[in-house]
Amino acid sequence: MYIPKYNLIKDAETIFRFMQENSFALVVSEQDGKIIATHLPVEIEEDSKGEKIIRTHMAKANLHWQHFTDNKE
Repeated sequence: MYIPKYNLIKDAETIFRFMQENSFALVVSEQDGKIIATHLPVEIEEDSKGEKIIRTHMAKANLHWQHFTDNKE
């Protein structure tokens, strides 16, 4: 995805701080010609090596996940 220089942030700490302050993601896909979207909670942790771990969860009851494996254009 193209990101204009004035919107480009390369500092990892700034990015992770923003993600912690805005701890959700929006997954958008297409199903039968219609757009579907699901908000997901996001957690960011740091392991013992200092590496960042990003976790999220989509409930099994949310049928959106079933469309991730469809082989559509």
